Amino acid sequence: MSAFNRIGEKPITIYASVENPDIVVVIDSTLLSTVNVTEGLKKDGILLINSQSSPEEIKRRYGYRDFKIYTVSASRISFEEIGRDMPNTPILGALAKVSGIIELEELRQRFKEHFIEKLGKEIVEKNLRAMERGYKEVMK
Repeated sequence: MSAFNRIGEKPITIYASVENPDIVVVIDSTLLSTVNVTEGLKKDGILLINSQSSPEEIKRRYGYRDFKIYTVSASRISFEEIGRDMPNTPILGALAKVSGIIELEELRQRFKEHFIEKLGKEIVEKNLRAMERGYKEVMK
């Protein structure tokens, strides 16, 4: 499965695949051996992977030399903080750190505002802890 997101300061009205991304996020690291996850990724682009492996190990194993490689054990973090494999919020924290698109505190505030009524305070707090750990534990 592939999903595409565009991030900008103004509304974006293009609804098509992203062919030359600046950033690729890989939630399922098993895809690294079956799919060319870096296809179209710009030279010096960011590759953020949910993995317990170090970025150096990923480079050695898959030969990714032209990209900035980051890893974070988002699945482990989510098990420890949320109680199940939901790596999305730790990945969001890591993405905020490696991209500089949004400050962690602003991301936390927006997450809380958006999900507090839907999920409740306890679940939101678990997710916020997971997000903060993703931010702190991402490796380059």
